[in-house]
Amino acid sequence: METLVKVLKEKNKTISSCESLTGGLFASSIVDVSGASSVLVGSYVTYMDKAKEILLDGKEVLDSVGAISKQMAYLMAYKVKEKFNSNIAVSFTGNAGPLPSENKEVGLVYSCIIIDGKEYHYKDVFLASTTKGRFYGGGMMATPDQDRNDPEHKVSVLVFRGKIRLQVLMVFSKIFTGEHLKNKKMCITH
Repeated sequence: METLVKVLKEKNKTISSCESLTGGLFASSIVDVSGASSVLVGSYVTYMDKAKEILLDGKEVLDSVGAISKQMAYLMAYKVKEKFNSNIAVSFTGNAGPLPSENKEVGLVYSCIIIDGKEYHYKDVFLASTTKGRFYGGGMMATPDQDRNDPEHKVSVLVFRGKIRLQVLMVFSKIFTGEHLKNKKMCITH
């Protein structure tokens, strides 16, 4: 995140975030960098649907397509950008597991970045494997037969968080350099 903060400072840009399944991880990662107060305006953590209704006026989106959707990711980014008047807004919503939610697979993540009037929407599925040969999404929650304090679970959480950070840094790098995203599978619209 040091690179992200550096680029934002150089470009004199501010950023805000709205996070669901990441629970504030993105904003926390920025705050860990010296000088973050000059670029991070603020952040919402809208983990429960109730928070999405109250802070984002998201009831209509929740009722029509649910919290785990491209539309919710957009609403989250749009509302936080509007509220904090930042140059850039980023959002994350998805299913960290261990079970499917809203009939959507574990590990499914939607994110949205709004920058300079352009929207970038992303859909990805993050999977972490266990040494027992099972696969489960994200790793934010333990599998039903796995203790959250199990070292294997903690490694899966770190892998999941690392993938989210890497995705965000890659996207910002491509946007700021003007290079088109080469991975069309990841970017569903731009």
